[in-house]
Amino acid sequence: MKHAIPEAINIAVLNTTHIGTTLCDFPLYRKIQKAYPKAKITIILCKRNGVLKNFLIKNGFNVIVFENNFVGPSRYKVLLNAFLGRYGKYDLAVCGLEPRKTDHLFLRALSKNCIAYGENNWHSKLIKHMVKFDRSKYEEQSQAEFSARVFRDDPINKSEWPILDKPKNFFPKLTLLIQTSNNRDHSILSCDRMARVLNQAHSQIPFNLIINIIEENKYLEGLKKSLSFSSYEVVKTQNFDDFLSLINNVDLTLLGDGGASHISALTNTPSLILFGKTSSTHWTPVWGGVKLILRNQNKVDDIDENLILSKLLSLLSLTRSYRDKLS
Repeated sequence: MKHAIPEAINIAVLNTTHIGTTLCDFPLYRKIQKAYPKAKITIILCKRNGVLKNFLIKNGFNVIVFENNFVGPSRYKVLLNAFLGRYGKYDLAVCGLEPRKTDHLFLRALSKNCIAYGENNWHSKLIKHMVKFDRSKYEEQSQAEFSARVFRDDPINKSEWPILDKPKNFFPKLTLLIQTSNNRDHSILSCDRMARVLNQAHSQIPFNLIINIIEENKYLEGLKKSLSFSSYEVVKTQNFDDFLSLINNVDLTLLGDGGASHISALTNTPSLILFGKTSSTHWTPVWGGVKLILRNQNKVDDIDENLILSKLLSLLSLTRSYRDKLS
């Protein structure tokens, strides 16, 4: 960070987005923690990324979670509460996200001494230590690097990566996890293409398949009808901790770009991650173990099917070899 700031005792870090972005913010949290080892650092989250509360507490942070997702009219109630001091007052407030009006207002409500990215607009003038946001370079770096650089412009150290310190308890047989939904429509394979890739991969390297679902849907029904093998199980996880344990214990994942891919990295689970319109440079996790990345700038259904199969087979072979060494 280029700007001198006073020794801070009580620090707030704001993240009002999704699980993946919050995990990408982790190096920022660590850099602040290292700079101020005696400070109380409070991570402020919205409802949808609040499921990371226990993980962040275990890593030495205090956590506040909104009752809403800080969107629509509900965010203005949160802002009012912030200006009334109901989320506390801080010596320093930091946000590593791209500039947003409501985030800047919230930061200013938390502290007069705040750090965030800004542009040439009125709400950026609320930020005492404003770091210029360059949209043209935004997607040329990872979200983790972008977030951390708002505070300190140095490389991310491996010790600053978010890693889950939890033993793995592998399934009896080689196990692959997929999902039947993604909040980015362009980042999930069509049911037919998914089934063809899985069928061909299974015929060469047999595996058990876990189909993780949030709820029953047409995609799941179509997939079950199209699979040529019976060694699969549909698992509906009840909460975040269930999902975390599940993805921690499988051998590998085949996922679209999104929060689940960041959880796979958090658990050090090998992954084949398919990207559509979103930037793979910006959103690929920079931590964790083996990650194979494929992208089509339109949608993942336009990625060559044989290429997806080839990458999946290489990952299956790698994880099978790892299991053989353990046995």
